[in-house]
Amino acid sequence: MARESTATSSSAALSPAASSSSASACSMSPGRRGRGGALAAVVLVLLLLGVLQAAQAAARIRDLDDALVGDIKDLKDIRDNRVRPEQGGHSKDELLLVHVMFRHGDRTPDPPTYPTDPYGNFSYFPFGWGNLTPAGRRTEFRLGKFLRQRYEDFLGSYRSGVVYARTTDWPRTKDSMALVLAGLFPPAKQNVWGHDGEDLGYHWMPIPADTKPRDQDKLLYMWDVPCPAYDKEFQDVLASQTFQKQFRGSNEQLINYLQKYSGAQINTPEDVYNIYQALLGQSGFNLTLPHWTKEVFPDKMKPLTALYFEVDSWTRKMQRLRAGPLLKRILHTSVSRAEFPDRKLYLYAAHDNNVSALLRALQVWQSSLPPYGTAIIVEVRKKAGQVGVQLFMRNSTATDDLHSLTLPNCEHFCPLHRFVKLTEEVIPDDWEAECKS
Repeated sequence: MARESTATSSSAALSPAASSSSASACSMSPGRRGRGGALAAVVLVLLLLGVLQAAQAAARIRDLDDALVGDIKDLKDIRDNRVRPEQGGHSKDELLLVHVMFRHGDRTPDPPTYPTDPYGNFSYFPFGWGNLTPAGRRTEFRLGKFLRQRYEDFLGSYRSGVVYARTTDWPRTKDSMALVLAGLFPPAKQNVWGHDGEDLGYHWMPIPADTKPRDQDKLLYMWDVPCPAYDKEFQDVLASQTFQKQFRGSNEQLINYLQKYSGAQINTPEDVYNIYQALLGQSGFNLTLPHWTKEVFPDKMKPLTALYFEVDSWTRKMQRLRAGPLLKRILHTSVSRAEFPDRKLYLYAAHDNNVSALLRALQVWQSSLPPYGTAIIVEVRKKAGQVGVQLFMRNSTATDDLHSLTLPNCEHFCPLHRFVKLTEEVIPDDWEAECKS
């Protein structure tokens, strides 16, 4: 819309100049009249160029009506143009593509926990440290069944190319993806592979998922990929008076209490998060927690634990470097489908940090802890001829309720060009180069 307005106003600004030049040419001497005629010709050429540019812009706008069918790779084309609504009051609501990024299921603690942990040498048999528990498996399988129920008519049965699945390089996210896919795509008749009483082949089928080594994952797990620009920004935030006031402020008593009984040094919210996650995993494993924890876990520790997610993506630059690559991937795959025309779903199995970073980048973060199995759903739809995005969050393992998320300065159904414009600040042009700067 901005480009259309610019073209129109440019033409309007040039019209008086053309009239003025014509009037002057009539009263000039022959020599000056020639120069005036040349000026009028230049103005006329500029006018024609303006009309041509406006026509080209209009053509691009018409092309964007079917952006998800074409091969548009430059997000600026979407950002700078408005999708033209169809004529005739057409009100069809068509789902075009779905992206889901979700947290893994309930897990056992990651080592090490905290110095005075009575379960520091516990084996968590048969699951081991940092892996899904039976409750975590159920959480992810239910998420898959929920997605099946919501999108069954849209997805149909499984076939090659309909879904792209990507996980981080952790056993808990790989297992979570396998469980979500199992709930999402039970074998249809043509996919059944069991026979002669082999029941598994009637209830489950293998579906591939991609991953990258942690130190090479620049999409989902950037914590192990060097990024000096992020590290500097992070340290600057930790040292700032604003952050220290929020961290220490009214929390000094809690911090001292945790240091006394856990034996850990509490210098950042991550130190609180590590203790909280250890206690959460142990309670989920039905272990008896130390008596001192009753005073602070879980409620009193939640605000400082939530602060860990905030400081991890505190500034827009940090959000750009943490959540930007995934958001960029989501937008690019939403507007360019020529390579995979049959794809209907993108799945990403990740972590609580990914959930919080993406929510903060979209400016829809509510300071809270992302529960296990939390899913952010991005639906790309076409309504009344206009392509747009709708955001949802499923953050409860007890219900299948979806919460609508709305970007600031947009509606819940946010036109695609506007969505791109509102998020351009957190979409990196070249992530690697920006990390080095």
